[in-house]
Amino acid sequence: MTENARQRAREATLEQIARLFRAYDTPFGLSDEGMTDKAEGYILACKGFAAAAVRKAVEAYVSGSVERKAGKRATLPTSDEFGAQVRAADAALKARGPDGSKEHAPPFGPLWGVKVYELLGQGPDDFMPPPPRFIRSVIDAGGEKGEAYQLHHQAVVGFSAVNAMFQAAADGKGWSVEVRLNAFTYLLDPVPVSSETFKDWRAIHADRGWPWFPPSGKQRVIYLPRDGDALEDLTGRPAPAPSTASAEPPAIDADPWPDELP
Repeated sequence: MTENARQRAREATLEQIARLFRAYDTPFGLSDEGMTDKAEGYILACKGFAAAAVRKAVEAYVSGSVERKAGKRATLPTSDEFGAQVRAADAALKARGPDGSKEHAPPFGPLWGVKVYELLGQGPDDFMPPPPRFIRSVIDAGGEKGEAYQLHHQAVVGFSAVNAMFQAAADGKGWSVEVRLNAFTYLLDPVPVSSETFKDWRAIHADRGWPWFPPSGKQRVIYLPRDGDALEDLTGRPAPAPSTASAEPPAIDADPWPDELP
């Protein structure tokens, strides 16, 4: 690895670690000696591991999918805890089956989110139960109110697969998702549920007649498309068909990580 590549890798590492710190409302990059030592501990924990493993470890903590004691859930993990998560993610990636296989995706996380938007992109079910008589009369009357009722009805009963995922998520359960969809997790970013961006995405779902996410409980972020182009990429075309040539997902040019951290 060239010196320039090493520098880019270090910068990418610092950005991912800073993202983890931000998720726990902890300052990062200050001149405080203790904070500097903590940051260096995280960097050492990443050294020598595949970039995908580091990224998945960060996502696991940000999404709240890591099993932790109640008293530690709101605190930043130690560098040893983070290193253990990196090693676990690396082992899981190496043990991954062929492209047609599946893996468990924790609710509201990036891989889970990719599956949600893939299903939304397929459109509503071919058959939807008819609305109650009153709702039907409002829809038939047309106008903005009729359209709003039609879209709401579609969101409630027209995406059975998505709503099944949402019901499971409301119960704290994830979903079995195709491994190949890992290639698209870079299209989603963690969005705080208390943010204006979160409200904007809720409005977009309503405008399209898409169901909205169930309450996320203690999880403070949900992974949503990073922007309109990402939404189009997630829903405007099908995911690539599984390939028997390699167990690795297709390469993503937009991914800034090198194959291995220095």
